[in-house]
Amino acid sequence: MGNVYVLSIDGGGARAIVSAVVLERLEGYLRKNSGKNDIRIADCFDLVAGTSAGAILAASLVCPGVGGKAKYSAGEVLKLFLENFEGIFEKRAGQSIKTLFGLLGARYSNQKLKEVLKKHLGDTRLSQTVTPCMITAYDTEKGEAVFFSTLSAKKGAARDYYLRDAVLSSAAAPTYFSPALVASVSGEKRCLIDGGVFASNPALCAFAEAFKLPKSPGPDNIRIVSVGNLRARINLAYDTIKSWGVAQWAKPLFDIIMDANSQTVDYQLRRIYEGIRRPGYYIRFELKGVEDVPSMDDVSSKAVSALIERGVMLADEAAGALERLAVEIITEKGI
Repeated sequence: MGNVYVLSIDGGGARAIVSAVVLERLEGYLRKNSGKNDIRIADCFDLVAGTSAGAILAASLVCPGVGGKAKYSAGEVLKLFLENFEGIFEKRAGQSIKTLFGLLGARYSNQKLKEVLKKHLGDTRLSQTVTPCMITAYDTEKGEAVFFSTLSAKKGAARDYYLRDAVLSSAAAPTYFSPALVASVSGEKRCLIDGGVFASNPALCAFAEAFKLPKSPGPDNIRIVSVGNLRARINLAYDTIKSWGVAQWAKPLFDIIMDANSQTVDYQLRRIYEGIRRPGYYIRFELKGVEDVPSMDDVSSKAVSALIERGVMLADEAAGALERLAVEIITEKGI
């Protein structure tokens, strides 16, 4: 039995620009080594998973276009990010005053995000993606993790959702955006928030989802490509935080939870693949120990330039691994 390839994309708000740059580079290597200039990421993976901003990337990469091909290249998805992030995180005076700058409500309206998702994903349903995808969210009424899945969506309307609604739910980060109230194709409504509250790095969730693929792979037939972005150097000394209360912890706590989740998943997958003697079947791309990491909602020209620069830095550092991966995929899949 051949191997299956799983692509997992972290959340992180505007920091996902880094992930998009890396994916654009990977797609370039796929084209270079296959000799096919129209190849897409979706042509080369058996499952694509994403959380929050990573869900925007994942959904865009598997959205159907003309002739059964993916609608967008990785470069076009990066362009989509750069053109729309400023509007998504636009600081509106009315919203700020109404919510006391986020103390009494979401910092940002999700209206622009809805418009962008509607424009770029249209009425595509989960069941219609060109490659199976999985998107994470959390149901606040049922108190349970939610996995929007193409494989599950194909089983009936109660499990099928508009792709744009799955992404909206996964990106509904508490304090940044309001919860998303979405309905399945059959009309069942759910109140959902950002999947980053439990899976900012969805790679382990994607590993579990891969067992549902039609190829029925075993653990030693699943190859995971996990694309992160920036791991900040967190340094909160005891004397600094010993007297902190809710107000001081509110902002750093979300970053700490996301970072801790990402590190834990990375550790777990490395141990799993070492245990089954397939250490090379799991690969992770991220920049570690980065100073002055822009906040998730910083879309200033300075921050965006820094994120692009760091994305290029990561892609350059990982160039050898990315090209080897491209060659392996092309060879094994006969592309």
